[in-house]
Amino acid sequence: MDEINAENAEEYPQPQGERFNDQAPWKRIIVLIAGATMNYLLALVLIVLMFAFLGRPVYKVVEKMEPTDAQIVQNADDLQVGDVIMKIDGKTVYMISDYMDILDGHSQGDILNVTVLRGEEVKEVSLVLKADADIQNLSDTHTLLTAMGVNSMYAVTEKEGFFQTIGHSFAYSVKIGGTVLRSLGELLTGKLGIDAMGGPITTIKVTSEAASSGWMSFLNIAAFIGVNLAVFNLLPIPALDGCKVIFCLIEWIRKKPVNRKVETMIHFIGIIFLFGFAILVDLLQLF
Repeated sequence: MDEINAENAEEYPQPQGERFNDQAPWKRIIVLIAGATMNYLLALVLIVLMFAFLGRPVYKVVEKMEPTDAQIVQNADDLQVGDVIMKIDGKTVYMISDYMDILDGHSQGDILNVTVLRGEEVKEVSLVLKADADIQNLSDTHTLLTAMGVNSMYAVTEKEGFFQTIGHSFAYSVKIGGTVLRSLGELLTGKLGIDAMGGPITTIKVTSEAASSGWMSFLNIAAFIGVNLAVFNLLPIPALDGCKVIFCLIEWIRKKPVNRKVETMIHFIGIIFLFGFAILVDLLQLF
C-alpha cells in the first residue's frame, strides 16, 4: 500500500503555494482584469499596425441619390461622388456609428460642415440633409444614407503622420468598445433584434471572409474581436471575469467571501446561459 501511495505521489505531485481563492481579493482582481487588459492591448497593437502601414479606415462617397421634389436640392458646395469624408461638424469620423451619432436628431434641410479629401485637396463643404435623420439603431444605415443623400459609401484608407496615427488608434479602439456596449444596450432594450448578433460560428465565418479579403479586413476584424473580448469579459455577467471581480469586491468589503458553493452555482448558471445564447444567435443566422 505504501508503495502504491508513493507512486501516486510521484505521478500526481501536490500543488505548491496558495490557491487562487486564498489570495487577497485585490490580488485576484488584478489577475482577473489582466486578461481583458491584454486582449485590449493586443487589439490596440493591431490597430496601430493597421493605421501605420495601411492607413486609417475612412468612407468614400461612391454614388449619390437623385434629389426628389420633396428633398432639398444639392448645391455646389455639397458632397460629391469621390469625396472622402474625414470630419463632420469638426468631429473625426471613424465608423458608421460616428455618422449616426452626429446626424441623429437632425432634420431635413439642416446644414452640417464636412471636411473631405477631394482628390489631393482637403476641402470644407456643406452637407445639406435630404431627409430627417431619425436613426433607430446601429443597423439603420438606410436612414443615415438617405439623410445624407447617398446611395453607397465605400471604406478606403488614408495614411497619416506618426502622432495622428497613435492618437487615432487609441480613439478607434475606444470607439469599438463603445459600439460593443451600445449594441448590447440596444439588444437589451429591444431596439436591436437578436438576429443582428452572431455566435462562434458566425464569428469564424466572418473572420475567414475578412482574412481572404486582405490584410486590412483581417487586422480590422481581429481588432474588433480583441476589443469585444476585453469589454464583454468585464461585464457583470455570471461566469465572466467582470462578475468574479464583483464577488472579490464583496469579499473585500465584507472581510469574508460569499459562500463558495453559491458562487460556483451562479457561475455555472451563467455558463449555461452564455452557451445557450451563443447557440441561439447562430441558429437564427442559419435559418
